[in-house]
Amino acid sequence: MSRNVLQKLSDQEITASEAYLRLTAQTLKVPKARFIKLRIWVKDQKAVSVMLNTMFAVPLPLAVIKPFTRRIKDPETRALINAIDYAKGTKIHVDSKEAQIAITII
Repeated sequence: MSRNVLQKLSDQEITASEAYLRLTAQTLKVPKARFIKLRIWVKDQKAVSVMLNTMFAVPLPLAVIKPFTRRIKDPETRALINAIDYAKGTKIHVDSKEAQIAITII
């Protein structure tokens, strides 16, 4: 990368200040997610809600979830699933008529 910037500078395609900014720009390090915590509340079905929340009481490692997500063929959904790896600290709340779902990516 720095060689390309210096080459463009010597060919006078970019200015010295532009080259300086490109060479000193910091890249962001995004922390990778490792676990997913699920909470599911099914309306009018308290027993089902208790069972589901008991099953997902412990955060699930992404390594356990990945084999199931590889079968998804839809490109938009696939892109969202791949983005979860870099979404550490994200909280998602889904409200519908039948259930409420809370997903926390740790």
